[in-house]
Amino acid sequence: MIPSWAARRNPNIYERPDEFISERFLPDENNKVKLNPFAFTSFGFGHRSCIGVRHLYECMRMGISHLVKSFRFELREDTKVNFKPGMILLL
Repeated sequence: MIPSWAARRNPNIYERPDEFISERFLPDENNKVKLNPFAFTSFGFGHRSCIGVRHLYECMRMGISHLVKSFRFELREDTKVNFKPGMILLL
């Protein structure tokens, strides 16, 4: 059994492992160099990966669409947004 809680807090893989830093998963050039592509193994890989991962992605899409439909989102004046074409459709 792999202790996934401990694997996601490995100081050999993540800088400041006990802090939630969402930017570390952005597809930035600096992040690609730092992160091992197999470091985040919550759903496994290959033919033994989790069978519920597709269901999870559908639930995430439904949840995001519900949030967008139910709430009004506004950007602050000092916020910069760099959307790429088709980025929203990739969810």
